[in-house]
Amino acid sequence: MIIEIINAPEESCYTTDIIENMLQQQRVSTRYGEKFTGRPATELICSDTNLIKIRTEYNFAEHEGRRFIEKAVKKERELKIHHPLKTWFLIIEEEGVMDACVRIANISPLLQALHQSDEVLAIKGKQGYLDLMMLIIDIYLRTASEHDMALDLSLSNFAVDNDNNLYYVDDEMCQWDKFSFLPHFLANYIRTQDWLTVKFITLLGEKTRALLLKYFEDTHWPTVVAEELRDLFVSGDKVALREALIDALYHGMVFNYQPRHTAKIIALLADTHANSEALETCLNYLEKRGIVDAIVLGDIVGYGPHPQECIDLLRNQKYFSIIRGNHDHAVVTGKKVSGANSLAGWTLNWTQDNVSDEYRQWLDELPSYLKQDNWLAVHGSPRDKTFFNGYVYQMTYKENLDELQKRDIPLCFHGHTHIQKIYYRHKGNDLMTDDETNVIKSSQYALICPGSVGQPRNGKAGVEFAIINTETLELEFQRLAYNIDKMIAAMNARHFPAALADRLLQGR
Repeated sequence: MIIEIINAPEESCYTTDIIENMLQQQRVSTRYGEKFTGRPATELICSDTNLIKIRTEYNFAEHEGRRFIEKAVKKERELKIHHPLKTWFLIIEEEGVMDACVRIANISPLLQALHQSDEVLAIKGKQGYLDLMMLIIDIYLRTASEHDMALDLSLSNFAVDNDNNLYYVDDEMCQWDKFSFLPHFLANYIRTQDWLTVKFITLLGEKTRALLLKYFEDTHWPTVVAEELRDLFVSGDKVALREALIDALYHGMVFNYQPRHTAKIIALLADTHANSEALETCLNYLEKRGIVDAIVLGDIVGYGPHPQECIDLLRNQKYFSIIRGNHDHAVVTGKKVSGANSLAGWTLNWTQDNVSDEYRQWLDELPSYLKQDNWLAVHGSPRDKTFFNGYVYQMTYKENLDELQKRDIPLCFHGHTHIQKIYYRHKGNDLMTDDETNVIKSSQYALICPGSVGQPRNGKAGVEFAIINTETLELEFQRLAYNIDKMIAAMNARHFPAALADRLLQGR
């Protein structure tokens, strides 16, 4: 047997003799909940001070094993999250055989894994353990933000040395997971740590929110994490902890519909898209009908030349409840669209340059969704964990109806498609209609899109919205004419692409 150390760190204290001596020792068993956890295919050898991991799942030729280790070392030194003494090596069983099969392995100092809660708590105390939790989340988010990589978020994959330095001890990582690991990690923490109190979990939520904003500069992501967390199981005595964590992530954001008026007739408006001529026509119609309540389903800005004017028109409506859409969110983040070859990209960049910080702040304070006992309002789709990127259309409506059934929500109001449509489930059958608005009275679940105020895509120019009586479930779709010529003149004055004006004229 030959031991070949590959690309050892300069400060490495490990020699082939040390490794050979350890390899003679008995393997350590791994089991969930025990001192050592890990994949069944990973062999562990432990001394008083060091730990060897042998990756038996790989059956490499020598040159392949060497290349694997070189890539692993390069990535680990780039990330700087593993122990600096971690040293990779090859175990070559047959000396002198060209491209003999080898095993890959590494050795590092023996550390205190954080899944051993009782031991860590005894040493660090509750506050110390919470501090280590925040270091884990910090490393996870920093690695994602700076390297577009996701770490396997598990307490057993993180460990501390005697100086309280925290390290990632797993060998694996993957492409960035869009935060999907984080809510599961937080839920598991609540399930397994019996010492947690509402005070500690609230502090954890506040600090997690701060780290999300630090590394991603986007107030939307704490909401995404919180909503994913809401769907994860915890036992009855831990529900209060989960809710406290969610509240801390929300940071005062309210998603429950809080009507400021007692009327049961509500207008549904979506996708105004900075078209003040169309919006004013819609608002004038509602005023004549005496309808003062509305739910605005996002995308106030984008595509049109009047972003601030439309914001002013909507925020001055006393009884309107408003959520954000994907275009609103893009303006909040301020991230330019590279290339900007598409119409959406061009107008987003233009809008970001023509919306002041005051208006951007107002958009940033909009909730991502609203809910009532028997309905949900989103911009995109109920299945989409980001709330405003998914679509409800012919290819996806059945899955979205499944989502409503799973969550026992009879109605969902949504925008994003710009097409007046009802998708509904009736006696187990999934159907669609754009004119039989009475079907929601007898449907089990229904998805309702009121169309687009500022840019309909049903092949007809005009203003689209809907009106619903939340008690009788009477629904009406409205389509109105407005002064398109005046709107197009405003677009031309601001040098908008001609194709955008054509879309308004054609309703596409």
